[in-house]
Amino acid sequence: MPHRAALPVSCLFTLLLPMCVDGASTPAPAVRDGRPCASGTALVLGGGGARGVAHIGVLEELQKLHVPVDCVVGTSMGAIVGGLYAAGYSPLQIDAMLRSVDWQQVFSDSPPRALLGMRAKDDQLDRIGNIEFGVGRSGLKLPRGALEGQNLQQLLARWLLPAWRTDDFDRLSLPFRAVATDIGSGRRVVLARGDLPLAIRASMSVPAVFAPVTIDGRLLVDGGISDNVPIDVARALGARRLIVVDVSAPLKPAKELNSPLAITDQMITVLMRHETRRQLATLGPDDLLIRPDLGDLGSADFTGAYRAIGMGRAAAAALAPQLRRFAVDDARWQAWLARHQLPQGPAPVVDFVDVEGAHSRTAPLVADRLQGEVGRVFSAARVDAQIDRSYGEGTYESIDYRLLQRYGATGLEVTPVDKSWGPDFLRVGLSLSDDFRGNAGYQALIEYNRTGLDSLGREWRNRLSLGRVAGIESELYQPFGPQAQFYGKLYGGYRALNQPVVDNTTTLAQYRVGRLQAGAELGWDVSEDWRLRTGIQRGRDSFALSIGNPAVYPSFRTPFADVYAGVVHDNLDDADFPTRGWRGDFTYTAYRSALGGNADSDVARAAYDQVLWHGGRDTVLTGLRGQSQWGSGQVLQASGVLGGFLDLSGLTERALVGNQLAYGRLVVYRDLTGSGERIVGFPFYLGGSLEAGNVWNTRSQINFNRLIYAGSTFIALKSPLGPIFFGVGHASGGRTTFYLSFGSLIRRQDP
Repeated sequence: MPHRAALPVSCLFTLLLPMCVDGASTPAPAVRDGRPCASGTALVLGGGGARGVAHIGVLEELQKLHVPVDCVVGTSMGAIVGGLYAAGYSPLQIDAMLRSVDWQQVFSDSPPRALLGMRAKDDQLDRIGNIEFGVGRSGLKLPRGALEGQNLQQLLARWLLPAWRTDDFDRLSLPFRAVATDIGSGRRVVLARGDLPLAIRASMSVPAVFAPVTIDGRLLVDGGISDNVPIDVARALGARRLIVVDVSAPLKPAKELNSPLAITDQMITVLMRHETRRQLATLGPDDLLIRPDLGDLGSADFTGAYRAIGMGRAAAAALAPQLRRFAVDDARWQAWLARHQLPQGPAPVVDFVDVEGAHSRTAPLVADRLQGEVGRVFSAARVDAQIDRSYGEGTYESIDYRLLQRYGATGLEVTPVDKSWGPDFLRVGLSLSDDFRGNAGYQALIEYNRTGLDSLGREWRNRLSLGRVAGIESELYQPFGPQAQFYGKLYGGYRALNQPVVDNTTTLAQYRVGRLQAGAELGWDVSEDWRLRTGIQRGRDSFALSIGNPAVYPSFRTPFADVYAGVVHDNLDDADFPTRGWRGDFTYTAYRSALGGNADSDVARAAYDQVLWHGGRDTVLTGLRGQSQWGSGQVLQASGVLGGFLDLSGLTERALVGNQLAYGRLVVYRDLTGSGERIVGFPFYLGGSLEAGNVWNTRSQINFNRLIYAGSTFIALKSPLGPIFFGVGHASGGRTTFYLSFGSLIRRQDP
């Protein structure tokens, strides 16, 4: 059963033109002989990925020459440009819309980090890598594409909201068809009605890149596989003459076929070209073929795609004499322009929201989060933010929405779909570290996560760590309350790591420190940026000497027990290399012997990171960290540590241990690739840091005149396994260390 709530709606676009999503619509085109393009001119826009941006230039030239069309047929990128044109957008508006797109964001599934909930933000700080598998009775399961296309689908939905009333594509400003391929049968599928954004999304679902789209029980992928230049579809609509734009990619020379991926891509191109040649052979003397000279522009090169607009315009202008026979006089052109309009009028009020529950265990949670829209004017940005929050929790394959009318009422239909390879997931990560002074190690993580255990999103996580930090942890997480804003969790586990005992540059001993602990925590996510939390935990630490004189450094065990409370704020836009926002974390912990510990002590910990400045490719990040312990006894578990890359660079990892800690840093980094120059790929950074800090055993010993000063320079790669740093650090006292390490610039502190 759908989950229902009432929700009003508003105007959607202020970026390009003053329009709303309701009111008077453009009169539907006449349908003669049951064919919407009978005896008219059809525009056929072929597929070609980024090369399809050239279609915009062709449309601009058609407008300049007063060439009207009676219907539009498109495949892949041709379906995007053609669908927008058929909905009523002008070529200049389509140009502006595509230029405003952050293609790097579109070609990812992650919502903007600032819109994620606090749990998802913490996950980004804790995890190494993004390699995820589904786990089922049949073994490991994989996603059906590298991307699910969530951000692309939301973008198309926003763009096409003015045409929300139209589920019959014949009733758009221009009759329209999108071509897709049924991957189950290999047959072409012509989409003529339904959800227009979803139809376009299906038409450009490049196999292995975007996951297939399910429409009417069929699994659909890119239409270019079966019909990249759908001339016969236009003929079937009754068109008497055609304007065909072919932007197909050329075959690569043999010397460039140097990988399995390149061979596979070439094979697909060969098959597509065979069908395209067959289609083009059917063109007659009344038809016109336009082939822009796009040179070596790749189908995935969206960063360089805008130069294709001029190439498309030039190709059409070169054929101006032939195009003029399609042109009309000024009176007929103005009449056509009057019909080729987006729907306009006052915004409607949405009376209900239906959240379909058939494909998601946590559909009630999505419905609860949309309850706040009841009685409000619709905002696409606000609805997208709620959907992004849910999608960012990582258990959904897609969350689609659309406006619709039912029994005279206007509503919003939302369809969340759980990951088809879930609900149980295995996430793995691997990192290496080396300070080139004999301290090398690796860190491997295997996390098994059971999700969707109830309608609010209960999860059970289990993590195995191997390497520098070894251990096993388990956590049961239970959201509750309105919109699951509150949570409770039970956790426990064991972890072990090496702790050196260092005097200046000399390592005197080394302990293997093991911690066995269990605890419970309650929290309130006040908003996407703020969290309040409190908890209780109890455990035991063991210090086993692995290097050193046991007479001087004996092995021992010590229990601990504490209660804690804290507040966290996080609106950073990126967990690895942020360009705006800040994160602050303050925790107060009370260690008490009455709870089962060995001492009574209080500890305050604080961490703060903020982007001070960002301009172009350059960013300045500042960070502060400190803690202070007081009370009747010293608690080893309350000790703070410093040392390692970007944590007093130049020192070995965890070289300084003390109950009082102060640390500050200034980090500057430059994106060497630039977000505007990459869609698929990994950014490189060049950076450096200035740092100062120290630790002390007692509050009376704190002396800021004895700070250790340090600095570093580094290059970094943001990879699928996480950020990889190669750098050199130097600390006062003459200590210089080279580093190869993984990890975020922002580090979360435990209670």
